Order: sequence, then C-alpha cells, then structure tokens
Amino acid sequence: MSGKSTKSKDTQESSLGFLQDLCSQQLQVKLTDERIITGVLNCIDRDMNLLLSNSYERSGQNTRYVGLVMVPGEHAVSVIVL
Repeated sequence: MSGKSTKSKDTQESSLGFLQDLCSQQLQVKLTDERIITGVLNCIDRDMNLLLSNSYERSGQNTRYVGLVMVPGEHAVSVIVL
C-alpha cells in the first residue's frame, strides 16, 4: 500500500469522525451545482453521504422546504456549522 492512499484514507476517516460529532447540529452544505442545503445533520455514512432533516434548499434567489434529504458526499463542496 502506498503512503499516498494511506494518507488519503486517514484524512477521510478524520473528516468522517469530525462530521459524526456534528450529529444534531444545523449545517449549511454547498453543492457542486451552487445550491445550498441547510438542515439538521441526522447521520453520515462511510461514503460521506449526509442525511439532513428539516432542510431548505436555496438556489439563486429561490428557497424551498425539502424536508428530509440525502446529500451525496461527492457533491458536497463545503460544510458550515450554523
């Protein structure tokens, strides 16, 4: 196993642990397509997929309630704790 893949795995495990500690916190997640999802983190899996409840989606000037939403980890650009 190369050092690069080990470092990447360690970084991912560290990020996963940090996000698991944020369960029940309100987050703002920016997506690759510029939408912003705001909701309460319920859980996260090993693939960094986020499950948010009581969520709102903001796209440009429009905001809508989306309720329970799963955000694929590969589409999350940034996560902010509110």
